[in-house]
Amino acid sequence: MTLKVLDEVVETHEEYAIRRLGWVTERFQEENVCPPRWLLLLRASLKPATVALPRVKAAIEEALKTLECFKT
Repeated sequence: MTLKVLDEVVETHEEYAIRRLGWVTERFQEENVCPPRWLLLLRASLKPATVALPRVKAAIEEALKTLECFKT
């Protein structure tokens, strides 16, 4: 029973990274900042091994597209 509940609520490392990217993207939007890729990854605390994961790569690209609208 306990393991089943934990499986339902515990997120994977990949899911955590994607959630962090979403949070960081929202903060940059609030600040009206369009960060370079390196700053997005730094603020999200993403390591190279995590960045290499396919779903994380896609989330990074989506975040950068979202933040493009702030470029002047």
